[in-house]
Amino acid sequence: MFSKASSFVLLLVAALFLGVHAIPATSKPALSPDQALSPDQSSSVTSETSSVEVTTFVQRWDSLSQSFTQTQSTFEQRVDVSVAYQSVQTLCQSYQSTVTEYQSCPSCSRGLAQSNFRTQFQQTITTMYTSFQRIIIVGQANYRAQWQTKFAQLFQRMSSFGRFCQTIALSLHLDLGALLKGLGINLNLFVNIGIDLGGLLGGPSGGLLSNLLN
Repeated sequence: MFSKASSFVLLLVAALFLGVHAIPATSKPALSPDQALSPDQSSSVTSETSSVEVTTFVQRWDSLSQSFTQTQSTFEQRVDVSVAYQSVQTLCQSYQSTVTEYQSCPSCSRGLAQSNFRTQFQQTITTMYTSFQRIIIVGQANYRAQWQTKFAQLFQRMSSFGRFCQTIALSLHLDLGALLKGLGINLNLFVNIGIDLGGLLGGPSGGLLSNLLN
């Protein structure tokens, strides 16, 4: 009896062991051709991403242009110094956001040239520079006591403004100096708040234009 029972147990264990090893291992099914991205689909995804990046930058640029206009309007209303200062803070933040957006948009240097942004840039860049100059002139007159200690320091956050505009202009195959010529831009006004445009526009740093672009 004991021998038969032992044999039965051994047979049962062997059957279980063989049954376990007989179960095939599960594996993930291979992607069908329809499920895998084709080269054309990958290209389409990349193109759509680039388009979104360019559109986002253009929106940032438009907001920056509006910020210049709004800050100029605020200054010309002779508001309290704290309100004027806040408007400059908003302008600086808008500028920094625009720069950051451009830096994170590798497709912008080529994508902008292939869009309608070239015309928009030509229109808005003149607005920005004339508004910027007006802000400086009115600010120095209305907030003389706080100009150097508060406003001029704040504007230094935009010290790269000239270089940034020049970078975009070059990507669009535009001559920034030619666009600004005739606007009466006084380069020294910008230099006094830490924004040197001379080397870019041919002013004090040695170029074809005089200190006054007219």
